[in-house]
Amino acid sequence: MLRFWEEEIRKILQTQVKDESFKVIFSAHSVPVLALDFEDPYIDQIIENSQLIAHRLGLAPSDYTNTWQSESDIGLPWIKPDVLEYLRDQTNHPQHYIFVPISFISEHIEVLFDNDVECQELCQELGVVYHRPPMPNTDSRLIDALLATIRQHETEELRYMHPEETTFDELAPSEESNQILSETEELQMPEFVKKLIEKKGRENVKMPYFIKKMLEKRARETK
Repeated sequence: MLRFWEEEIRKILQTQVKDESFKVIFSAHSVPVLALDFEDPYIDQIIENSQLIAHRLGLAPSDYTNTWQSESDIGLPWIKPDVLEYLRDQTNHPQHYIFVPISFISEHIEVLFDNDVECQELCQELGVVYHRPPMPNTDSRLIDALLATIRQHETEELRYMHPEETTFDELAPSEESNQILSETEELQMPEFVKKLIEKKGRENVKMPYFIKKMLEKRARETK
C-alpha cells in the first residue's frame, strides 16, 4: 500500500502541481484521546506510514503534515488537529493541497463527503486547488497486499469469532439496562450504543472500551 499511495501522489505532483507550491495532507479517521492511555498503536502507525510515503516521494518535512477527520460527537475529546481546523488555522496557503485519506481504502461517505465536499469547499474559499488521489478500491495493488498478508499468516492458529453471543435479537433488556438508558444523555453515549442496549440488554452487548470506562466512572461517582 505504500507503493500505491506513493505512485498516486506522484501522478498528481507531476501532472497537476508541477512546479507550483503544494502541501500533502495525510488524514486518518480520528479516535478518542482515550486511545493514547491504552497505547493503541493506530496513531503511531498512521504517522509512521505517512513518513514512509513522504520519504519515498522525497518530500521535505514542510511539504506534508498529518491531520485527523470524521470524528463523532460522543462527549469525549478526539485526537487533533482536525483537518478542517488545520486548514482554517493556516495563515499562508500553498497553491495546491493534496489530501490523502490514508486510513481508508475505498470511496465511501467519509471520503466522498468529509474530503470531497467539506475539504474541497474550504479549499475553494481559501483559493487553493483541491486534489485527492483515487482510493484503492479494487486496485490490484491493494488485492496483492491483502493476499500477501493472508499468506504470511495462513499457517498460524485459526481463531474463531462468536457473533451469536452479541446478536440474539430476542434477548430482553434487564432493569440495569433500562436504568442506563435513562442516563444516556448524561453519559453522552453514541446513538448506536443506545440502540444496542435498548434492543439486547446491557449484559448482552460488548461495549466499546471507552463506554465501559465512562460507565465505571459514573458508578464510582454515585457511590
